[in-house]
Amino acid sequence: MKTALVCTIVILTLCSLPLFGQDIFEEEGFELYGYLVNYSQAGLGIQESGLGNTLLLRLKGDWSPGTNLAFHTELSYRGSTGGQNPYVIAEKYGAGSIDQSSYPFRDFNSEFSVDHLWGRVSAGSFDISFGKLPIAWGTGYVFNPTARTHLPGVLDPVTEETPGTIAIVPSVAFSNDLALLFYLAFQEKTHKTTAAGSDGEWQNLPYGFKLVAIAGPWDLSVGFIKEILYTGTDYRRSYYIGLDAAGAAGAFGLYGEAAIFIPRNDYDSDFDFSRYGFTDLFEACLGFDYLAPGIDLLLRGEYYHQGSGEKSPAGYDIAKVLAGERAVLGEDYLFLSVERIFIDYLTVSLGTLINLTDTSGVVMPLASYDMYDNFQISGGLFVFWGAQGSEFYGEHDLGEGPFDLTDPALFVRCKLGF
Repeated sequence: MKTALVCTIVILTLCSLPLFGQDIFEEEGFELYGYLVNYSQAGLGIQESGLGNTLLLRLKGDWSPGTNLAFHTELSYRGSTGGQNPYVIAEKYGAGSIDQSSYPFRDFNSEFSVDHLWGRVSAGSFDISFGKLPIAWGTGYVFNPTARTHLPGVLDPVTEETPGTIAIVPSVAFSNDLALLFYLAFQEKTHKTTAAGSDGEWQNLPYGFKLVAIAGPWDLSVGFIKEILYTGTDYRRSYYIGLDAAGAAGAFGLYGEAAIFIPRNDYDSDFDFSRYGFTDLFEACLGFDYLAPGIDLLLRGEYYHQGSGEKSPAGYDIAKVLAGERAVLGEDYLFLSVERIFIDYLTVSLGTLINLTDTSGVVMPLASYDMYDNFQISGGLFVFWGAQGSEFYGEHDLGEGPFDLTDPALFVRCKLGF
């Protein structure tokens, strides 16, 4: 929650780090592997000088019960203290606090969960998966407009996984170059923890389908998405046409992704475009990557347009980011990064995300070192700029006094794979 704005850069950078993991047991179709991460972040500002720490264990298992059958699970332990603890963050930002002493048997520092738990059955060109599984649509590197079954991934600087969603996901391949994908989910976007009979009503079930094709060096898709977001009092239903493409043009890798909003009224099924300008209907990204020959410098760039974003800082509402309605506040963003590997083990990068709406931004230098085959240590720094009132100036008020989301911070991340 705290890191919705702060950690966009760390997520996009850390997600590019290699995922360690070797099978430690493999017999009769069984594999066990995973990783352990320790992430420490220290505030360097006057107000934010404390230390927050998160320890994450991700234990993964794959089974093959029989021909055309597969099972996968991922167990997660997460312990958070100090400035990384979600309850500390919520209380600090005035986003809700509880009397922890009233729950003596509840652990407010750590949690254990089964995040992914799914099976797959194959029959010729037809597959069906069911359980709690990641639905990771889209080609974007920083933003994913068509991934609408879970909260934006920029919220978590520690894990590299797409959250699992309880769903049924069938697919059928018509040929090597053409397939149809579908999902019917049984959780709304926030994955709320309260239960209600209305959760199972047909109008409150998210779904999506898309036709995927390969055309030369390009992967293309077009589809339809129904998103459900629980607002705390009601279910908000949104409909989108989804498009994405990924391929290459010479030495450049290119990709694009878009979710086109369809303003449909749930009560009378009418469409009302009168309240929207043309660009208001689009959430889209367009990006590239390029490896400069001779100097082995990897360049990345991505432009992101959020049609529902605000056109000026006067309309910023941080509550929409904290609730998961948006990943960021403004309308237009630009991401740029450079990366180079030295002596095969040391990777140095510099990334920046700029809010083009108010010209504020964040820059993060990062260095990571592969000390051993299955151990990596990385460190970086968050530096923000922007005028007062801008997004990356970071000061907001939810009614209990101002708080700052963007104090400069130093982080160290250790990862052990097995």
